[in-house]
Amino acid sequence: MMGSGRRQPRGPLSAGLLGIMLLAAACSSGSAGPTLARGGAAESSSAVKRVVAAILSDPPTLRNTINTRGASGSVPGVDAVEGLLHSGLVAGDHRDLFHARMAEAVPSLENGLWNVLPDGRMDTTWKIRPNARWHDGTPFTAADLIFTQTVAIDPELGVFREPAFVLISSIDAPDPQTAIIRWTKPYIAADGLFATSTDAAPLPRHLLERSY
Repeated sequence: MMGSGRRQPRGPLSAGLLGIMLLAAACSSGSAGPTLARGGAAESSSAVKRVVAAILSDPPTLRNTINTRGASGSVPGVDAVEGLLHSGLVAGDHRDLFHARMAEAVPSLENGLWNVLPDGRMDTTWKIRPNARWHDGTPFTAADLIFTQTVAIDPELGVFREPAFVLISSIDAPDPQTAIIRWTKPYIAADGLFATSTDAAPLPRHLLERSY
């Protein structure tokens, strides 16, 4: 896929439908690496690793972006659960510094992945890890990022609240593992776009595109 041209939606995608699809994507189990059995021998590589998390009550959604109940529907601890289920290109730490997750590196002037142009525009280049996968095993590619922006700027939805998307003129995908984001003006938080647990966290195109 090249560019970020919008396609006409076949019908409004409700927040509820988006939540169902995201929940289905999050709950699909993938294979895990070998683990040690009680006697110390490695178990089958198909063994599933489980993480148990406890929060104070049932969350209305597993993605805060689609929580239509606002502050009244927030549940302490749901952000931590969301971080376990959804992964973006980068994730922030307690010092507000970003670290690569699904991306190979965080764009910066030093590594050449963040380029400020003389006319005031800029580009950021993201290289996706070759082994990046969705929960169901489908490869995570630049097409997912293009689809995420297409959905996010759709005025008929109103689900996403990430203002940075309006500053993007296009997203080009020269290959499945590369996304070049063209910005209309400098944006200091460009290295945090598509971060974990934000309104811009990537959407699974292969699950949502047909409904959209």
